[in-house]
Amino acid sequence: YGAVVTYTEFAAMAGKPGAPRAAGTICSTNPMPIIYPCHRVIAAGGALGNYSGGSDLHPKHPDNLKRKKALIDLERRFA
Repeated sequence: YGAVVTYTEFAAMAGKPGAPRAAGTICSTNPMPIIYPCHRVIAAGGALGNYSGGSDLHPKHPDNLKRKKALIDLERRFA
């Protein structure tokens, strides 16, 4: 809660350290984004990356990215 990992770190945690793009794909197709909190996975260098958040909008849509940032910020305030 309140922490983030990169797509590379997420892939490594899943046992596939060379598959950060696959980790991103998994996050973008996550059917339960609050239960499996893919909003905590960010791009290398700290960029937000993408986020579907259960929305029908494209994962790069500004509304989805605003929601991702808001969730990360909220968790950091209460961590």
